[in-house]
Amino acid sequence: MSCNKTLTSVTVIERYSGFVTQSNGVDVWIDGYHIVAAGINYYLSGGVSSSIKSGVLYLCDKCCTYTIKISDTPYTEAQLEAMFAAMWTTATRPTSPAIGQEGYNTTDNVREYWNGVIWIQY
Repeated sequence: MSCNKTLTSVTVIERYSGFVTQSNGVDVWIDGYHIVAAGINYYLSGGVSSSIKSGVLYLCDKCCTYTIKISDTPYTEAQLEAMFAAMWTTATRPTSPAIGQEGYNTTDNVREYWNGVIWIQY
């Protein structure tokens, strides 16, 4: 299934890990992002990818592409770039990282980069 949604009046964009009860009463685990747009809750999960171009944030999950004008959010472009930087746990770090590749380690709650030999945390 594929869809495209333009989200407006965005008040919240945040990392989210937890259960969400669907309209059918079934609880599902979400490990991704929670967005509130025009008073509606959106939960993105399943390997969310992002890009920012010309003042627009594009988010893709396993079934949908979301378009959000940065000016329609309470965030700056720099804040959104930091929010959607690469994230991993210690166990799921990239297996063949490029020298200088960086991201956020959610196990240790620090930024880190690959120096060619080891991960350097800062």
